[in-house]
Formats: sequence, C-alpha cells, structure tokens
Amino acid sequence: MNLTYCKNKLIASLLTAGVFLASAFLFLSPAGAAEETQIQAAIDDLSSATGQDITSKDQALELCNQEQYLDTCADIGKKYELYTPEEIGQVDDFLNEVKGKILNDIKTCVDE
Repeated sequence: MNLTYCKNKLIASLLTAGVFLASAFLFLSPAGAAEETQIQAAIDDLSSATGQDITSKDQALELCNQEQYLDTCADIGKKYELYTPEEIGQVDDFLNEVKGKILNDIKTCVDE
C-alpha cells in the first residue's frame, strides 16, 4: 500500500467519526430553555477544553469534525447529556471501533 492510500483511508474514517460525534451539537431539538442551557454549557466547555473561541453549534460541529477532538467532543456530549442512553453506547462502540481501525490502518501501511 502506498502512503496516499493509507492517508485517504484514515481521513475517511476520521471524517465519518467526526460527523457522528458532532451530531450531538447539531441535531438536538431545542425544545426548552434547559436544553439550550445545556447546549451552551457544552459549547462553553468545548471552547475551554480546546482553547478555541467557539460560540455556535456550527463552530462546534466544525471543530468536532477534526480527528484530534473526537474524544473531547464525545466526552462533552456525554457530560451534558446531549446523547440519548442508546446513543452513548453507540458513541463508545464507534470510538473504540474507529480507534482500532485507525491503528490497524496505520499498521498496514508499509510506507512512512
């Protein structure tokens, strides 16, 4: 395998993971003030955790699509109960799978 192929595989895996995790910030139905408060608190926490000025759901989504923030976004989503109980299991499984897949993809690349 060449390096370009490995990088493309890795990018595709990370993009999928980022979209899944970022959905907690994007697809919540803002039914009440409590949910909006939770969302804003999560955005504030994400901003603090990453050292970036994040002020909107769109900015949170963009940031959570970056591989270096996948764990951070998942943890914050769980902390502020932005996932349903069923989704928490899916998020954990997905993160474990992605981590394993990325590690496997890196190991299968014969180039630096």
